[in-house]
Amino acid sequence: MQCSSSKAVIIVAGGVGKRLGADLPKQYLLLRSKPILIRTLENVYKAEPNATIVVVIAKEMYEFWQEMCEKYDCKVKHILAPAGKERFFSVLSGLKALEKKDISLVAIHDGVRCFVNKEIFENCFKSAQEFGAVVCACKSIDSVRYKNKAVDRGDVYLVQTPQCFKYEIIKKAYETPYKDCFTDDASVVEAIGEKIHIVEGSRENIKITTPFDLKIAESILDEREY
Repeated sequence: MQCSSSKAVIIVAGGVGKRLGADLPKQYLLLRSKPILIRTLENVYKAEPNATIVVVIAKEMYEFWQEMCEKYDCKVKHILAPAGKERFFSVLSGLKALEKKDISLVAIHDGVRCFVNKEIFENCFKSAQEFGAVVCACKSIDSVRYKNKAVDRGDVYLVQTPQCFKYEIIKKAYETPYKDCFTDDASVVEAIGEKIHIVEGSRENIKITTPFDLKIAESILDEREY
């Protein structure tokens, strides 16, 4: 997809389930009457209609995904990139898909966070332009213990996506060899010495990974009267 904007969004949705053709990966499950990943893609487009969008999925799911887009009438233009064995390599694949584009800012977003909104993207991109590396997060409202020691919950943030970066920073970060300690894009960027800034996320911006999460997502949909 060709866009005049210098922004890009990489949606990471690389899972194929334990057995292809058996358990359907979470991102393809229906939330009410529409697959989660299609909801995510459409909401990303609503938030950033001029951005280049890359969807990273397992290569063996390409045909399935294209059929799903047709079935559910998803007309959002996007680039497909093949997922890797780890999230790190999936993001790297997404970045490679942008190499010939004129991109200055990149947001990386989980494919199973379908309730992301325009305000979150605007705040993340604006802060990334200023600071270079940004995550959205919510402060913990629960008591927290680390290695069975109490931690001031005021110092604890629950990190979400999108995570936004200046393109040259995230590109350089992903030239770093993979390490098991890389849990998200911010941890990769920190490894090259960059400071991460935090902007306010949303408690509705949930990551749907369990049956309970699906119930919460259905409640959110009911409130929004989708």
